[in-house]
Amino acid sequence: MELRYKNTVKERSSKFSRVVEAFVEWWASGATLVATVFGLALSLIDGPVISAWGQVVSLDVLLFLAAVAFLIVGSWGTLRRKLTLSHVEEELKFVRRALAKEKEQKEIYRKDFAFLFERMLQQLAQELGFSPHGELDEAVRLTIYFYVDARSVFVPIARVSGNAELRNLPRHSYPAKEGIIAKGWNFRASRLQSKVPAGNDNDWNREMVEENGLSPDAAERIRMKSRSLLALRIEVDNLPVGVLIIESMKKTQVDSKMQAKANDSETFKLLSKLVASVQESHSRL
Repeated sequence: MELRYKNTVKERSSKFSRVVEAFVEWWASGATLVATVFGLALSLIDGPVISAWGQVVSLDVLLFLAAVAFLIVGSWGTLRRKLTLSHVEEELKFVRRALAKEKEQKEIYRKDFAFLFERMLQQLAQELGFSPHGELDEAVRLTIYFYVDARSVFVPIARVSGNAELRNLPRHSYPAKEGIIAKGWNFRASRLQSKVPAGNDNDWNREMVEENGLSPDAAERIRMKSRSLLALRIEVDNLPVGVLIIESMKKTQVDSKMQAKANDSETFKLLSKLVASVQESHSRL
């Protein structure tokens, strides 16, 4: 005969666990409640006695002793629970402080590396001719992204621009299969020169969707409507680790010679090695 059970062993054990958890959670309160019930019974019952094993005992005495016993147990359980909760709260405070400290250290680490990368990007911009008078051109922006293989995204780690509004580094990442950054990653380099007149944002967005594979939402979110761009893969010993984006609001500023200039730059070579050395640790931040 085949035996069939409505519930699996796992389901039955889960129910048993919930019962045990409920008992642990509420036994102290239950004991106090029982003590209260015995106390009420003591006030309502007057004088009966019972006989057991040849002894006559007043029921009042039994109820009183039972009420006291349950009250002691309930009070002890409540106190123990409060002490346990207090200990847990102290441990939680310690964990929160440790997490806050770790977050602070990570932020310091991120800012230190961002500062180092920014200084190197400024040096690279000067070598590429974007700082003819010592100040970076307001129409130009350089950004370093490293690739996070586990998430298939590019994460920005440093950015420089002569325009303060274009200098802010976004916190979000970029999909590895969209835009000129994806083309630069896949083909080592990709250059784009917009055919859209300056100021025509709607047509620029459409151009990015049609020619660069961006989603309409992604194109809409881009604040800098660059008219010339170069995406250059960062690699060390033929191992790709990231992408450098050079972009300008001027149509001819990032020209066809820019790739060769960047590849010949000693600063870019050093920058590539630095990105490779911190890629793994930085991706966990």
